[in-house]
Amino acid sequence: LDAPKQLKYVFIDEKRAASSEPAAASSGYEYSEGFSYYKSVRDAGYQFFAEEIPSGISTIEYETVISSEGIFSNGPVALQCMYQPQIRAYGNGIVLQVK
Repeated sequence: LDAPKQLKYVFIDEKRAASSEPAAASSGYEYSEGFSYYKSVRDAGYQFFAEEIPSGISTIEYETVISSEGIFSNGPVALQCMYQPQIRAYGNGIVLQVK
C-alpha cells in the first residue's frame, strides 16, 4: 500500500487465484510495521480491516499454498475507506503460471 496521507477505517478486498489456498486458514488480528489489521479468510480471497494505515508505504503479507499446475489469474484488489467512500483505490490482478 502506498498512501499519500493517513487513511482511517480501511477495508481491503483481495481475490485469490484458483489453486491458491491459504497456508493459515484462521482469521484474526495481524500486526505489520506501523499498523494492525484484522484478516478475514474467505473462500474467494482475503478481506482486511484496519482502523488506520499510516502515510507512506505499508505492507500486508500472507502465505499461500499452490495445489495444482496451470495458469491462473489473481483478481484485482480494492481498497475503500468505510466512512469516506470517495477515497478508494484499485490494484491490478496478476497472472500466475505454476509448473
